[in-house]
Amino acid sequence: MLDERLFEIASTDEQHPLTELKAKGVAEALKRQDMFDEIEVKPRTRQQSYFKQNPHLTPNPVIRTEATFLDGRVVVVVGDLTRLDVDAIVNAANSTLLGGGGVDGAIHRAGGPAILAACQEIRRTQYPQGLPTGEAVITTAGNLPARYVIHTVGPIYGHHDGQEAQLLKACYQNSLALASQHGLTSIAFPAISTGAFGYPQAEAAQAASEVIKSSILTDDQIREVRLVFFQLRSAEIFFGVSEICWQE
Repeated sequence: MLDERLFEIASTDEQHPLTELKAKGVAEALKRQDMFDEIEVKPRTRQQSYFKQNPHLTPNPVIRTEATFLDGRVVVVVGDLTRLDVDAIVNAANSTLLGGGGVDGAIHRAGGPAILAACQEIRRTQYPQGLPTGEAVITTAGNLPARYVIHTVGPIYGHHDGQEAQLLKACYQNSLALASQHGLTSIAFPAISTGAFGYPQAEAAQAASEVIKSSILTDDQIREVRLVFFQLRSAEIFFGVSEICWQE
């Protein structure tokens, strides 16, 4: 079992905020699934100064689940990657680096035109044919709370002659290496390739866990790695697959 799990629950609809009664209902549902022995429901009132300093953005309440591994150096979160105040967030990009759907589109929309301009310059000077699968590059984060965005291209499942796992691991390895080279201490990853690219979540979780554990145990530069999932179910799959890896 995990040593600690912290659940933060809120409504994403400002017109229909989450009431204490509804929160208690969620808590009872979790208890019926034998996920916890005890659950305490209380409001969260902490405000993020970032949004006060950037009035063009508004706080986005999300359902968040946090679990920690390796003495807090690895944190699992269910929420919005673009809202995290870390040194770098990782973009599950496509090879064009010009934006797209899913996480890629969300990062470009929230970060503004500075990210696209930086990506266009990388295409012009470094990768005129597009960023190869498994490679990673770093740009400004524009208007995001993060300082940088690290862009990496995940494998499309079934399209790489059996090299999908190797390429997916390379995404994590190269992103972590790039963060370390730039003196960064915190980084947040989405579940690379598990969306439109069709990578099975359980297999992706295993690959990510192996690389991240190996990297942070041999490199003290990265003090915190956050793994960010859009849905609670995806985080649960990650828990089930990777818990043994983290405890070994």
